[in-house]
Parts: sequence; structure tokens; C-alpha cells
Amino acid sequence: MTPGRRIGYNSPMTPAAESPFLAPVLARYADDGPRLIYADFLAESDAPADRGRAELIAVQVGLARLPDDHPRRQELLDRQADLLQRFLPDWSAPLRGLAVGFEFRRGLLDAVSVDAPTFLARGDELFRCAPVRRVRLLDATRHVDKLAFCPALGHVRELDLCGNDLGNGGVNVLLRSPYLGRVEDLDLSFNGLCDGGVRLIARTPALPRLRSLALPDSGQASADGLAALAASPRRPGLKALAV
Repeated sequence: MTPGRRIGYNSPMTPAAESPFLAPVLARYADDGPRLIYADFLAESDAPADRGRAELIAVQVGLARLPDDHPRRQELLDRQADLLQRFLPDWSAPLRGLAVGFEFRRGLLDAVSVDAPTFLARGDELFRCAPVRRVRLLDATRHVDKLAFCPALGHVRELDLCGNDLGNGGVNVLLRSPYLGRVEDLDLSFNGLCDGGVRLIARTPALPRLRSLALPDSGQASADGLAALAASPRRPGLKALAV
């Protein structure tokens, strides 16, 4: 690796030497091993921001493994905050102008908040610049008819629409999308759904990989609607339901 050279994500500026380390991380997302190997690679850099990323990976992997009451947890949380305060502008630079919020999870910048018009205009660029899995869309209701047919949705693994007040009608439009096939986690909290909206989710073929669904504060959704969701043959992979 060239001394002092910044290491980016999977963008045109990414050094070729990084790919053998980052690709296994993305291919084995739930496995900490490739992340820690990647951290070792980053730690060899002369750039402080890269060495900081190496430490962040180790810290966040450690936090993910510790129970909430572990005595070392606060120490790791404090160190995480220090690293993010110092280096977040450098680490999030590839997404400047694309995302308005960033979250590192187990060392990767893979969760972002994006204004819906920006996602519509530049969504593909977002996924070229960072290994994004989770997208929180802001101001989605006014643009839901266009979002449903935005090809960039096809890259999203975790779709967060919390607080958009889509209602049953907005969810109905969204579920017509042909680009939801990779979504594993869907957050529809605080969208004012009732049983009709929940039943739409129960019977849609648009979410074949859905494993986790959040529906807190879903208006008039009743136990009957949730039971229909749980019993739906369309949702055999649904393992987690938050209400």
C-alpha cells in the first residue's frame, strides 16, 4: 500500500489493493472475521484517518458482542464517540452532498439518511460511493409514486421510512415497486397504518426476502391485522415484528 494514501470505499478512487479486503466483508456481512482482517489492513496506513477506521472496526465489533450491562461497554462507547468526533468528516467525505446523516455499524459506513429528491436524482451514485445497506428516506410521502419506481431501491437491504406518515395509500403505492426484492428489513414506524395497510404487507409479492418489520404506532392496526401478517404464506421469512 502506498504510504499515506487515503483508503476509500468502493468508488473510482478506491486503491485496487483494498478490494481483496473489503469484498469479503461485504460478501460475509454477518461475519466479524473479514472485518477484523480489513482493520489490520487499514492499521498499516500512515494516514491517521485510516488507522482510526481500523480502531473503529475493533471498537464497534466489540460493542456488538458485549451485553448492555457489561462493565467495559461504557469505555468502548466513549472511544467510539471520540473517533467519530475526530474523523467523521473524513470518513463521510465520499457521501458529502448525497446523504444528510451517517451511521457506522461494525466499522462500515453502511447506514445513511437521504432526502427523497436526492435519492431519486443520485441514488445510484450513493451506492457507488459507499457500501450502503440501510437507507432512511426523508420526505418520502410527497415522492412515493416516483420512489416506488426508482431503480436505486434495488440496492437497498434495509429500508427505513419511519415517520413519513405514508398511511395505507402510500404503502400501497410503495408495494407496487419492482425494486424491493433485496429488502430484508423494513421500518414503517409512525406511518399511520391500519389493518388494511398491514394486510397489504401480508399479501404483497414485492418483499420476498423480508425478515424484519417495524410497525410501532401504526394507527388503527389491530391484533387481527397482525395475525393475518403472521399467518401469511407470502411472509415465511419474517422472523422479527416490532409493534
